[in-house]
Amino acid sequence: MDQFRENEIKNVRDEERSKCQMELQALRKELEILYKSKQDTLNEKEMRIGERFKAELEVC
Repeated sequence: MDQFRENEIKNVRDEERSKCQMELQALRKELEILYKSKQDTLNEKEMRIGERFKAELEVC
């Protein structure tokens, strides 16, 4: 009976571990997508500022 209980506890722990790992992976992927989006936005802003700066230098 004790062995059955230990096996059940082990199975529950394994299921919880798998569930948590899947949740963490999903959150990690979501954060990577968010970071990529922010990085792309910043790169675009940097390019626009650089182009504006070049245009101002040409005017002067």
